[in-house]
Amino acid sequence: MEIGGLPLELWRLILAYLPLRDLGRCGMVCRSWYDLIISLDNTRWRQLCLGCAECRHPNWPIKPEVEPRSWREAFKQHYVASKTWTKNAQDLESSNCLYLFRRKKDRRVLYVGYGCEFENLRTALASANIYDRILLQPGVYEEQNEIILKVPVEIMGQGKLGDVALLVCIDQQCPTSRLCNLVFMPAWFTPVMYK
Repeated sequence: MEIGGLPLELWRLILAYLPLRDLGRCGMVCRSWYDLIISLDNTRWRQLCLGCAECRHPNWPIKPEVEPRSWREAFKQHYVASKTWTKNAQDLESSNCLYLFRRKKDRRVLYVGYGCEFENLRTALASANIYDRILLQPGVYEEQNEIILKVPVEIMGQGKLGDVALLVCIDQQCPTSRLCNLVFMPAWFTPVMYK
């Protein structure tokens, strides 16, 4: 079908109802269809980018108050990032040092979060023994000073990847530790997140 057969505004209205897969297929028909799909940047691509729950990886959106130069490119970046997060998040119970933690039979699980026995990560680490598991409830944990890991512990976020964010600087002084299902963000006092 020729694009010139209908006014451009009508084409945009029709294409606003297409799902993502069909938009991609339409963009591969010819150059004029590709240009038409690209011209939907401030309408359909913006709607797809802001409304796609599957693409909400932990860094989505990086700056919500700033509009990107291209909503289509922003959606593409978020889609690829979310696929990377999802692919890496599937195997939470495998790691090279996990057998060390599982060998100790009397290890404790310390719960951190609102309404738990520990309010923050620092107090949980202060009472943790070797190879204990520290389980962080979903939320954002911000520490005011550097945290030092002196004994091997397993720090694990509960929920989906991205539900637990750490705004900390961690200095690992022990031979091993296991960090799992956590998102690190730089703290206000240093650009270093993990030493």
